[in-house]
Order: sequence, then C-alpha cells, then structure tokens
Amino acid sequence: EEGTRTLLVTGSTNLSPGDRALQSRLQSLGYTVTLKDDHKVQASDANNQDVVVISESVLSFVVGNTFTRSDIPIVTLEPNLYDDLKLTGNRPGKDFGFLFNTQAIEINDTDHPLSAQASSSTQVYNRPGAVSWGNPNDNAVDIASVKGDRTKSTLFGYEKGATLVDGSTAANNRVGLFLSHQNNEGQSMSNQGWSLFDAALDWATDNPTPS
Repeated sequence: EEGTRTLLVTGSTNLSPGDRALQSRLQSLGYTVTLKDDHKVQASDANNQDVVVISESVLSFVVGNTFTRSDIPIVTLEPNLYDDLKLTGNRPGKDFGFLFNTQAIEINDTDHPLSAQASSSTQVYNRPGAVSWGNPNDNAVDIASVKGDRTKSTLFGYEKGATLVDGSTAANNRVGLFLSHQNNEGQSMSNQGWSLFDAALDWATDNPTPS
C-alpha cells in the first residue's frame, strides 16, 4: 500500500529519545520505518520508500546533497540541509537557523492542508525549546513562521515541479519542518506539534496516513 514506507535518517541508529519519538510516531501512523544513520545513508536507500524523513540529529555536512535530486518526497527537520536541498540560500542566520527558547509558531495559511487546521498561534511544544526555520523562495507554500517574522518560515513546502532556489526543479514534494531535535525528548512535542508533523507527511506523500 502506498504511503506506508519511510526512510528515517538519524544521527545514530542508537536512537536518542527524540528520534525514538519520531520513529514511534511514524509507526503509529502506519509507516514501516527503515533506519539509516547519516554516515551510512546513500541516495539509493530512498528507492522503494514513500517518503524520506531527515531528523535534525543528523550532521548536515555528512548528509550534504545525498537526497538533493531524489525523486522521493522529503520531509527535513534539519535546517542546515535546506541549502543542500536547494530549499533556501546558504547563509546561516539569514536563510536558515534556529530560534531558541520558544514554544509557539504563527500559522499564516490556516486553510492549507499543511496547517492541520491549526489556529493562527499554535503551541508546538509543551515547554520552551528550539524551532528551526528557513527562508524559502516565492515558489514555496509558506505555512507558518516564527512569531512576528514572516521571513523565518517554520513550515514550508515545495510541490513537485516547483522551481528551487538554484533554478532547478523539485523532483518531488519537499517540506521543511520546525521540529528541532535539540529539545525534543518526545514528550515535549504538543499534540498540535505532532499534528503538523502528520500533515507534513500527508502532504509530502499526497496520501492521508492510514487512520
């Protein structure tokens, strides 16, 4: 069945609590999860998968452009990969970065499926932590941002065929998502935060997750 296989790329296959929570969430949604750590993963590992989820626990310089041309949908939680994936420019702090000690994000497009019908101000963590952000180009759907700063998008997507920042075309759907590993011990994610993660998977795979 489509939409049920995911490649989860993590900093280690000896999973941190945050990555364990990611794996559990994927499994609860009906996904069969294949784990690969950042040092071993290859582009071919995405073959026969329905979506690639890249944890923020990876080392971006190790993963680099492994999946840049992949024709599999990608949901990345690592903002330092946004430039490698051609989702944003390459200036840390200007094109991508982290906002620390925050719990809420601003939903700018509450009607889009990626918004999971969240209210305009949505608490994504149960306690303060880091959210990652990027500044995609105008071809992206820009769903949510850091509160008070629309240039720092905490949830955005490029549809298959959209023009990326380097002028190339997105080989499939691409999503950049706020979920930072640095504060996510699993229980720190709010229900609304997880709903946005679920919506990112649904949108990326064009396939509502099995309920």
